[in-house]
Amino acid sequence: LLWSNGDSYMNLKVGAIWYFSRGEKSKICSPPAPGIREVIKEVTIEKVDTVYVDKIVEKAVIERESFVLENVRFKFDKDELTPEAQSILTNVAKTLNRYPDQLFEILGHTDNIGSDEYNMDLSERRAKSVKNYLVSQGVSADRLFTAGCGERKPVADNSTEVGRSINRRIEFSIYDGVSSKCPEGGILQNGDEFENAVKNSEQVKIEGIFFKFDKDELTPESELTLDHVVNVLKKYPDANVEIEGHTDNMGDEKYNQLLSENRAKSVKNYLVSKGITASRLTTIGYGEAKPIEDNTTEYGRAVNRRIEFKITNESNIKIKDARPDVNGSMLDQDSSPEEQNIADAISKGEKLVFTNINFFVDSDNITDPSKKILDNVSNVLKKMSDVNVEIQGHTDSDGTEEYNQGLSEKRAISVKNYLVKSGISIDRLTTKGFGESKPITENTTKEGKAKNRRIEFEVVK
Repeated sequence: LLWSNGDSYMNLKVGAIWYFSRGEKSKICSPPAPGIREVIKEVTIEKVDTVYVDKIVEKAVIERESFVLENVRFKFDKDELTPEAQSILTNVAKTLNRYPDQLFEILGHTDNIGSDEYNMDLSERRAKSVKNYLVSQGVSADRLFTAGCGERKPVADNSTEVGRSINRRIEFSIYDGVSSKCPEGGILQNGDEFENAVKNSEQVKIEGIFFKFDKDELTPESELTLDHVVNVLKKYPDANVEIEGHTDNMGDEKYNQLLSENRAKSVKNYLVSKGITASRLTTIGYGEAKPIEDNTTEYGRAVNRRIEFKITNESNIKIKDARPDVNGSMLDQDSSPEEQNIADAISKGEKLVFTNINFFVDSDNITDPSKKILDNVSNVLKKMSDVNVEIQGHTDSDGTEEYNQGLSEKRAISVKNYLVKSGISIDRLTTKGFGESKPITENTTKEGKAKNRRIEFEVVK
């Protein structure tokens, strides 16, 4: 594997993954003109041995291994490959052409800076850019499939610059007729993987569990992932789990051993705090003893810093009884009354009207109490995975008609973004703004205006 201090890589995971730098608009002030972006630190990187690249790609294709190549980059905030990246991909194409019957999917990933829509679009465009270049080098277009995952499947902590650089990547995987595109978002997919492991009494590595630098303190992003683990463990109350902590090889071996143990205990404590019985959970730390990637690369070290769950039951794990609603939708017994009411309305095809989803004054920023309401909506949509919805924004009549139209659209999009970040597939959600055009009561009173400022969900199966 090749190593780099920079922020651009390529990795073949059953194929190849590339990491690259991507600029964003400044968060401090709006740029006076398009194209002015944050300054990204430049790092000097040694040239890549192209003969070595060929050997790595060939080995990955034959043995279905993953590896990292450096220096495959895109121009600043674009999907245009740099000349050096093209040179590397030229050699990759030569190797792929020696295996003309093998199909590949090129999957793009980003960090979480910027909106979900922007990141999804950028990841898709960069994946297509890689495909187009390989096609120009003689690889048949029929062998290459592209998709974007945006920010939904991080392999490192997005709260650090190094983590974000690792998450900005392109993956090549062997294509078997089923796209790897994140169908329900990274968090939910992790929950699905964990549930499959529980059903089959297997061991599984869950992506999206990160800790603060050099500590055993979970990041907020990790808690969202672990919440899905909690849901599965409640669904399978007989399942017992061993939580395994692993580190990279940076630092002292004894220190890493202790850190891995403490991180495993931190995960256990979180699960217990969410209602999982402590006696069902055991912990063990392996330190740096069991790497699954090369520790000489940033990517490899990020992957090696991980939590794995091992189901310790030998067999006979039973699902908790579920209750059908009056129309046959299945919800867990632990579902809240609010979730049950939402599910009932969706099952009947009724429009959901929320006059209590509130935003900060004159903005599309959702208030914290309103996020709790949207969490209920999200939980139901995850359990009713065949339901697609249109999110509709409405305002009162204060202000100009044009302004209210724009505000209603932005608020609907804000709700959509929140649901996507909670694990709902972006493909299941559409948005529409109606401004002040569809009041449900008079706009002449304070109470009436409050009711007209609302979010509605309409099922669009």
